[in-house]
Amino acid sequence: MHLPSPSSLPPRHYDSCDDIDGGIFSGGSHGRVTVHPSVAIAPTALLQAEPGSHLILAAGVCVGAGAVLHAHGGTLEIESGVSLGAAVLLIGSGKIGANACVGSMVTMINPAIAPGDVIAAGTLLGDDSRAIEPSPEPS
Repeated sequence: MHLPSPSSLPPRHYDSCDDIDGGIFSGGSHGRVTVHPSVAIAPTALLQAEPGSHLILAAGVCVGAGAVLHAHGGTLEIESGVSLGAAVLLIGSGKIGANACVGSMVTMINPAIAPGDVIAAGTLLGDDSRAIEPSPEPS
């Protein structure tokens, strides 16, 4: 049996009006979401794009259980081969580069992850509201 390569398959486009309950994932999809057919999405994952935003999952992406991907303020792009662990929370716009690995329970706001990067479980990235000012140098 010959199967087409994942890169030759056309992406699936979902809109909030599409009936996907019980389909490829049970969490759901809302807004402008593009999912390549080779993407693996675990149960309870939620893919969402605010009006005027776009969420894109490229070939070979793996989304863990309970993950929430929420495009806001632009395009949130997950490039090919990315692995997102369970309970990952991505909010905003930005890009996670090809073959990056994001551990479970990671929160990223407006991600900018280079291809091949590894993000440790439990990491918080992009929250400027909790910035700590460095201590002044002793004179």
